[in-house]
Amino acid sequence: MLRRWLREPRGTLSVAVLDDELAALFGAKSRTVYLSAATMAKQKRNHPELDAEEYALLPDVIARGEVIQQGGLRLVFFLSHTRLMKAVLKSTRQRDELYVVSYQRANERERIRLRRRGQILRKELT
Repeated sequence: MLRRWLREPRGTLSVAVLDDELAALFGAKSRTVYLSAATMAKQKRNHPELDAEEYALLPDVIARGEVIQQGGLRLVFFLSHTRLMKAVLKSTRQRDELYVVSYQRANERERIRLRRRGQILRKELT
């Protein structure tokens, strides 16, 4: 289903679910995380190097990744897999919907920089 949606994105796709503890820490009313067709179009323009296998890691990045809160409405996830992956989620103001706004390969320098700027809500799970 994911591969087909990636080829022809329409509407939104449910890509992950926040665990209860993280949802409570963030104040999210919904635990479901969506990827919109508009964001996917942006992803294809800005990160054409990502393939379907890397997008298939997105649920794992959110389920097991280190989580850094950036401001009131953003969470940044980092997970070391074959490479370091970074997903950025944004909540609506009412905190009733969660969307992936960016997904990309990252480096350790970026993770360290974001740790200094934000609040670590969860260490990477092994």
